[in-house]
Amino acid sequence: MNRADRIGLILVVLGSVLGIGLTFSATVELPPVGVGDEGLMARGAALYATKCAHCHGVDGSASTSTARMLNPRPRDFSEGVIKFARGPFPQQNDLKRLIRDGIPQTSMAGFAALEEQDLDALAAYTSWLLTRNNKPGVGEVTEIPSALLASPDPASADRGAELFNSPKSACSSCHGQDLRGKGPASWSEENGWLLQDAAGLPARPRDLIADGLRGGFEAEDLYARIAFGIPGTPMAAMNTALSQTEICDLVAFLERELIHHQQR
Repeated sequence: MNRADRIGLILVVLGSVLGIGLTFSATVELPPVGVGDEGLMARGAALYATKCAHCHGVDGSASTSTARMLNPRPRDFSEGVIKFARGPFPQQNDLKRLIRDGIPQTSMAGFAALEEQDLDALAAYTSWLLTRNNKPGVGEVTEIPSALLASPDPASADRGAELFNSPKSACSSCHGQDLRGKGPASWSEENGWLLQDAAGLPARPRDLIADGLRGGFEAEDLYARIAFGIPGTPMAAMNTALSQTEICDLVAFLERELIHHQQR
């Protein structure tokens, strides 16, 4: 790693610790004429070049020297997926939210200081990087039962606890009955971590008590993680195996447990 890369890495780490997005400079490709609003895309490309390319790469492939030094690695947009969408495919609002808020416990600092129109432009350009290789990319808005999540019945969390530890959901087989991330399918004293991600690297389920949640703490975020999974990881989508009510029960259980441990 040369001196410029070392300085860049130090600044990225400082930005992550301090919760601020930092600025660099690069030359990036503009989308072809006719793809999206030209002015919006040009603004998004300019912002991406100064605020994103140092980690995600000028082409979005996250193959930079800085990216190789970070753990977890920055998102490779050429794969056409992001982990923390509120649906099976990322939506513009997902991209905008992640850019604005960042991702806790990663080097992805938020850019909350950006104006709304700049967030829109950066989200639009990022969506083009996700879709230009004919990957699934940005999809239609998926309905999340917000009303049901907002008003769970009193027994919902208890049903969720039972479901969490049942073979039907198999949640505890990876996350453990204590939610600490060491279930029988994910960890053994003899072999260590048992799961792998799409890149063949060890995949450790979240310790839901100590690690916090990278994808957001709102009920809709929890619902999306359970229903649609996390692409590229062993966290599979459960929206075909479980009903909306059952997923809402799991959300109620997780919210109860997280609040309980935060108050201890």
